[in-house]
Amino acid sequence: NPILGSVCLGVWKPVGAHGVRLHHVGWLFAPDGTPAGSFTIDETDTLASDGMSYQGTFVFETYDSSGNYSGTTVRGTVAGSRITVD
Repeated sequence: NPILGSVCLGVWKPVGAHGVRLHHVGWLFAPDGTPAGSFTIDETDTLASDGMSYQGTFVFETYDSSGNYSGTTVRGTVAGSRITVD
């Protein structure tokens, strides 16, 4: 249900031996569920050589309902660690 949050679709491709590049396109909704615009997320991540963690960077941008850039750009970093059952 879009009232509960944004909806997005994405694609990815390998980059180098341990990297991946992601591109997501999503739709934003107002609290009443009406369309409020869209966003993109472009992310480049690198998996550690042991496969137990990754780190990368992202750029998030928003657009109005007509597809015009709305002036919001957020740049940042991401990181994660694999958890196991044992």
